[in-house]
Amino acid sequence: MEISNTIPDYLIIKELGQRLQQIRVAKGMTQKKLSENAGVSLSTLTRFESGKSIQIDSLISLMRTLDILSELNIFIPQQDIHPMEILREKNRKPRKRASVKRTEQENALADTDDFGKEIISIDGNDYIGWISIPSISLELPVMAQWSEEGLKTAPGRYAGSPSEDNLVIAGHNYRRHFSPIKWLEPGTEVCFTDAEERVRYYEIEETEELLPDQVEAMITKTEKDTWDLTLFTCTTSGQARCAVRCRRIDKKIR
Repeated sequence: MEISNTIPDYLIIKELGQRLQQIRVAKGMTQKKLSENAGVSLSTLTRFESGKSIQIDSLISLMRTLDILSELNIFIPQQDIHPMEILREKNRKPRKRASVKRTEQENALADTDDFGKEIISIDGNDYIGWISIPSISLELPVMAQWSEEGLKTAPGRYAGSPSEDNLVIAGHNYRRHFSPIKWLEPGTEVCFTDAEERVRYYEIEETEELLPDQVEAMITKTEKDTWDLTLFTCTTSGQARCAVRCRRIDKKIR
């Protein structure tokens, strides 16, 4: 029988029991031997092979003993979900409160409100929100603190905060990360959504190249500067940093 959504549950259970029985017989195992090796009672195995439901842990033990547990990879295939989707899902649930660790240099740019206290943790990584650039269909989660290892997964907060209009986000020069930002035109819209789903809108003002050791120039906003958000990545050669300066626009923060 071909299993499908139109088949009633009891018939699917019966079919699974019959299939397990066929595999057991093909491997030359008696019910008694299989039940003993799997640590499952004989009555449980008999019940399953006769079309009755059993506990999932008992089924796993039987499948492991029959060396067919890997078939679950076909039965329930693993889904590759981008952290962006998990971030959105977890954003609908209560979040933990935690302080973002900062270097002494970044403390000078630390915000004074609750930004950075609301984060979302996914697989051991903390995220503060996500960045999106609609014109190039780019949407990426932003880690609460950048690191060389973390940048392999997603861009990370390098310094500053959106509430202070000096947020700096670093990203790898990957095609699906920050590589495309090097060619964006002035006026391109950029959005940052924090963990509280507050959206801030920006538009690109200019792009500049900085040397790797020009950290102060990258993160420090002077009186003459009009940028409120910076996205930066390595240049194609890797010898410099491409900093995309963005100015917050008057769309209402929502």
